[in-house]
Formats: sequence, C-alpha cells, structure tokens
Amino acid sequence: MIPFVLFPETVSKNLSRPFIGIAQRLGKLFPFLDLQLKHADLDFSAEEYLSILLFTLLVYFLVFSGLFILLLEKFVADYLYLGILLAVIFCILVALQIMIYPTMLIKKKVRNIDNNLVFALRTMLIQVKSGVTLFRAMEIVSEGDFGLLSLEFKKMISQIHAGEHQNKVLQDFATKSPSQKFRNILWQMVNGFKGGAEVATVLQESVSNAVKDQMIDMNKYGNQLRLLSLMYMMIGVVIPSLGLTFLIILSSFPKIQINEFMLWALLGMIIIMNFMYVGMVKSQRPAIGA
Repeated sequence: MIPFVLFPETVSKNLSRPFIGIAQRLGKLFPFLDLQLKHADLDFSAEEYLSILLFTLLVYFLVFSGLFILLLEKFVADYLYLGILLAVIFCILVALQIMIYPTMLIKKKVRNIDNNLVFALRTMLIQVKSGVTLFRAMEIVSEGDFGLLSLEFKKMISQIHAGEHQNKVLQDFATKSPSQKFRNILWQMVNGFKGGAEVATVLQESVSNAVKDQMIDMNKYGNQLRLLSLMYMMIGVVIPSLGLTFLIILSSFPKIQINEFMLWALLGMIIIMNFMYVGMVKSQRPAIGA
C-alpha cells in the first residue's frame, strides 16, 4: 500500500486513468521511475504511479483546502488564500512522500540482501565442497532463511526450471538486482564460470570479496562515527547550554520577556534533534551479515 493513497491498488488505478495523459508527459522528468518501481517490487508502470499521485493530490487539495478555509474563516481575514496555501504545502509534502516511497523500499531491500549475502554464499560454498551441484546449492539457499535473498534465488530457480541456461539467468540478475554487492558477486560468478574456473574456487573468492567489502564498510562507518560523535556533542551539550545562556542574557533586557513557553520550545527542539541524530546513525550503519 502506497503511503497517503486513499484506495487499494486496483481501485486507485481505475480512478486515476483520466490522469494517464498528464502522467505520460510528467514521466519524462523521472526517467528512472520505471526501474525504481521494478526494483521495489511495485506492480505499477511509471505512468500509473504518477497518475495515482496526481489523483491523490487532487483529492487531498480539495478536501484540505475546504477544511482549512472553514477552520480559518473565523480567525483570519485572508482565510481563503491562507487555506489554499496550507493545502498546497500539505500536498507538496504528500507528493514528496509518495515519490520517495520506491527509493525507501529499495534501500530496505538492498540492506536485507546485503545483510544475508555472506551467509548465503558460505552455505553455497559448503554445499558445493560436499559434492552438491551449483543448481542444488542455489535451491538450498532459495529454501533457506536468508530474507529477500532467498526470494531472489527462488526467481532464478524458477527461470532455470522454465528452460533458461543457468549462466544466462545469473547474468540477467547481475544486471537488474538493486544490490550493488549482489550484482558484483553474480558478475564474478558468471565471469569465473565462463573462464572455466571450478565452482568451489569461484564461490570461495566470492565469499572473500564479500567479507572484504564488509570490512571496508565497517572502516568507513568508524570514520563517520567521529563526525557523528562531534555532532552529538553539538546537539546534546553545546546548543542547549549556549541557547539557555543566550535566553538568560536576553531576559536581562527590560523590553524582552522570556516566558516558560520558550524554555519548553527549546527542550522540544533538543528532543527532536536527538531523535533525528539517532535516525541518522541507524541509517549510516552498514549491513553486516557475518
């Protein structure tokens, strides 16, 4: 379910059909939207997604402009213009949320795949070294508990069962997977098999490269933590103390009054900034599966 969309997918598609023409022209501004929707496993074309966006914005604009106008009528002289302006601002925020939704899904998917990549490769390596074929090792991973990576292998297995060559399937997924690390591993496997290398040797090298990538990500994260710790000192210590000192200085002037509301506002701002800091640290943390 797309956030802020009021109706289920099928109903939204039907109701938004009058906007398809505008969506096709608007789609030229978003050339990668089709690919993003495919990577996010959203069953929409770019035109359908944009038409749903336009229909949703129209509904929100009509509802909230009327609501804001009714609420502001008794309090503000220019209630009509202000109500429309607030509705436009709200619609812009909704549009931004809907447009970044595929990117958010892709990031979650990539993180899940990367987090299970080393475990899956090691499972395949153990199976191949014990005498199992690569195809059977891929089936074991597809049946295992490796998150979305198991789902990717299930898609590969289904295509191989449908008659496609194993190397061709690996090559196709190496071009369309949203995870850069997974694409690199698949390309390494394809090139190794084409060069006549043994399956176990290729998988061993793939595991080693995946672990090296994780170590590089951890080192980068360690370097970022230095800057983030400095930022936390600013948010948690420097800004509150300087802000409170500044308010105390201002309160010494007779024409400037510092009330309790300003102190609560400062506290609320500090709490919000700390929550934003925690979210930033979590988003920067690398996906480690080993």
